Amino acid sequence: MSGASARSLGKGSAPPGPVPEGQIRVYSMRFCPFAQRTLMVLKAKGIRRFCTSENFFGGQ
Repeated sequence: MSGASARSLGKGSAPPGPVPEGQIRVYSMRFCPFAQRTLMVLKAKGIRRFCTSENFFGGQ
């Protein structure tokens, strides 16, 4: 997720705010191969994105 804005959310985190104008939000887990592929395609196409890492297993 380097080169893009990133934020990590876990249980009890405040909800994410609005996405900056002209960007899309990508929700993913840190090492999800499907999300990594999506981020690579977005970068290759020059699409601005805002990444939010979700912690679906409840750990910190």
